[in-house]
Amino acid sequence: MAFVAGTWFRWLLGIGADEIPAGAEAHWSWTHLPQSWRVFVALFAAIALLYGVWWLYRWETPTLSPVRRRWLAGLRMAVVAILAVTALGPAISYTQQRVLRPVVVVLRDASQSMATADVPTDSSVRLARADQVNRWLTDAKTEWLVALRERVQLRVFDFA
Repeated sequence: MAFVAGTWFRWLLGIGADEIPAGAEAHWSWTHLPQSWRVFVALFAAIALLYGVWWLYRWETPTLSPVRRRWLAGLRMAVVAILAVTALGPAISYTQQRVLRPVVVVLRDASQSMATADVPTDSSVRLARADQVNRWLTDAKTEWLVALRERVQLRVFDFA
């Protein structure tokens, strides 16, 4: 069950706004919720306790006015209800979803052969092989490289 913890509710539980991660969703849950037939046993126990409180004040000494007896019975019933809710283990959990991009490793040759300048096929300047690879990896105009960097983390390592 989705639940948005408001400021008042966070204050009541003593949760500071700085303790909640940014972009997290709050969910309300019961950690000790009884299963199957235990639900009926728990309901019977709670009803029996509430009836016991009512019965106790029904036979209370006549020194109290009926209004005070009802008031005290209501307070005790509220305490029993709070204890029953506490026994069910209410909890607020915060979930945060993060998308981790995969890492693509590019191994760049750093051996002596990469310092050799190749003859260009077009009339551009002669560059060493290592410079050509560096230019190719840093060129912002290469569409496939830009698309790749948007989807993955690109890591370049040298080896010889």
